[in-house]
Amino acid sequence: MNKNKATNTSLFDYEGKPGWGKPIPLGVQHVLAMIVGNVTRSIMVAAATGISMDERTLLVQSGMFIAGLATFMQLFAFKKLGAKLPVIMGISFSYIPVLLAIGTEYGIAAIFGAQLIGSFAALLMGFFIKPIRKYFPPIVAGTVVLTIGLSLYPIGINYMAGGIGQPTYGSLMNWQFRQKSCTLMKKWMR
Repeated sequence: MNKNKATNTSLFDYEGKPGWGKPIPLGVQHVLAMIVGNVTRSIMVAAATGISMDERTLLVQSGMFIAGLATFMQLFAFKKLGAKLPVIMGISFSYIPVLLAIGTEYGIAAIFGAQLIGSFAALLMGFFIKPIRKYFPPIVAGTVVLTIGLSLYPIGINYMAGGIGQPTYGSLMNWQFRQKSCTLMKKWMR
């Protein structure tokens, strides 16, 4: 080995080997973002479907476990399954309207069953995505994402208003608290 060869310490190059001072804070940031994102979606589904506290806990724990498993599958790829990159996987917002409809009608067992069947369908779709990608141009994908976002507005508005069935639902106090917390966050970020 040539000792004079320069070592690439870039954080953003594929062959880069940065010191521990750069990747650890970024890794902690990504893990915290993953936790918040996964827990938020699970809590939204649990609150809207009215399942018990034990079932809510199970839903959050299951979401975190599967997201961690999928993250490890991306990092430590097996043959063609995984990216071999430090990609943090999480829960998608796109399934929330479907899970709300299923969970409200049939409960948590149906939510888990639908997720199991959906995961096999997504895995199968992943193997055949290249030939059918031409049928999903950006205008189609963008419209789907917009539709999903619009379908989630009632959940966000009810959350910001204080929660359905709460005595302070829609009161100015709920909106002021969120405004103050956003102001504090902006000051902290400076």
